[in-house]
Amino acid sequence: MLFLISSFCAGALTTPRNDLIGEARALLSGVAFKDVLRAMLRCSFFLACIRAWSQWRGYQELKRQRHPALMVSNLLMEGLMVLFALKLLWISILDPINLRAASL
Repeated sequence: MLFLISSFCAGALTTPRNDLIGEARALLSGVAFKDVLRAMLRCSFFLACIRAWSQWRGYQELKRQRHPALMVSNLLMEGLMVLFALKLLWISILDPINLRAASL
C-alpha cells in the first residue's frame, strides 16, 4: 500500500496536470488486486502478531515495574525482531524463492 500511495504522489508531482488521470489509470490497470489483497492480509497478520507480542511483554514489564522509556525501547526492538522472524518464516516456508534458471 505504501508503494502504491508513493507511486500516486510521485506521479502527481512529476506529470503535467492534464495527464494525471491518464497516469492514474495506467498505474491502476497494472495492479493485480488479488496480490494487493494477499499482501494486505499478510501485513495485518504480521501486525496482529506484533501487537499480541507487545501486549504480552508489556504486561510482564509492568508487573516488574520497569521504567516506561526502557519498556518502550525494548518493545520496539522486540517488535522489529518478531517482524523479521515472521518475514523470514514466510519467505522460507510459505513462499520459497524459486532458484531454478529461467527457461526462455
